[in-house]
Amino acid sequence: MDSRRLRAGRGGTPQFVKPLLNSLSEMRAERLRPDQMTRKAEELLWATWGAKPGAAESAFSHGSLDLMAEHTHYFDGFGLLMPLPEGCAVAMRANSEEHHRVTTNSEGAGLSEAVETALSLLFAETDRCVDVAVVTNIPEILATDLRAPAMVAAARSASALQARSTTEAEDLALLNDPKGPDRHYLAAGIMAARSTDQSAFVLVDTRTHEFLALDVPTKERPGIAVVAPPSQAPVFVRGENRKALRSITAALRAGPFPHLETVREIEHRHLELAVAAVDKHDRAFLTYLITENGRVQRMVGAIQRRDWQMLGALLLISHGSRMTGLALDDPAADLIVREVENMSLEGMYGATRLNATSRSVLMAGQLFSIPPALDSLRVSFEKRFEDPLTTLLL
Repeated sequence: MDSRRLRAGRGGTPQFVKPLLNSLSEMRAERLRPDQMTRKAEELLWATWGAKPGAAESAFSHGSLDLMAEHTHYFDGFGLLMPLPEGCAVAMRANSEEHHRVTTNSEGAGLSEAVETALSLLFAETDRCVDVAVVTNIPEILATDLRAPAMVAAARSASALQARSTTEAEDLALLNDPKGPDRHYLAAGIMAARSTDQSAFVLVDTRTHEFLALDVPTKERPGIAVVAPPSQAPVFVRGENRKALRSITAALRAGPFPHLETVREIEHRHLELAVAAVDKHDRAFLTYLITENGRVQRMVGAIQRRDWQMLGALLLISHGSRMTGLALDDPAADLIVREVENMSLEGMYGATRLNATSRSVLMAGQLFSIPPALDSLRVSFEKRFEDPLTTLLL
């Protein structure tokens, strides 16, 4: 083959170059470093309540994507997350008020409330009140929960302000409200946020609050991108599922698992027995919870072996199980996942909707397969829905 023809092509540009350039042009602008983010938090603090140079303590914490952590909203299972370069920065200083004051540059759901919860724990044994400014640079398309990195950054700032152990302060934030409905999930995010080495993936145990960084050299990592339809997903409320899980657990205790404390204890080999013991309308949900918890461990094995095709297959299985088990109806996300699955011969591994509250879809593939895949997805998606896709290379 004439290599000159391959390089130039009939029109002077190889066919694969255009989608590559299109995708590269949409990559994020240069990311702010953690020290730049903490500086922005300090500036917001001073702009809101007046400048007092040298009076503030600031800290930064990375955010994360929950590859397989949605199920930990319901029980103390294992979760797999992917740390992000972006995150939350917190600047904090003492005030003379009788209450804490919090300001933020984001309208992210629950961000201010999460920081206030952390403050109530971090300063529970003192009368000190603080002013806090929170700044985040996590792109909205990533659909990640901002609360965990904000709470960890707040804990680190508080530890500096009170001159005590960072670990002690972070453990207080980790506990959050022991009776809170999101305690397991927040624990997963907090564990990932505390993993400061920017590893490729983080395995967390929301029961023991332990985590394991799964490092993969940059050159060996798969290509990752996130795509999202323009409209928001319908509001998803987890309360009914939590109520259903209580009934499921009671039925399992009354049946084949009398000493059961949590669904986490049910092994995959006992799945059929467990599913048969609950009402029919609860079976898909229980199946998702048990199998997803097991898939986390299989995903860890795939990462350790650098078996990215297995990783992609597990993402596809996770997507189908989540959509069925949580009764999610999202034709747009399903189309994207199906299109990625059909690109396996073009170097794509798999895809999954990130979580129940967002329509953002994560896709994995060979590094140089991602750009043409994104180009193809744009065409097929706009043809079907007449709406553009928002895309982001990670």
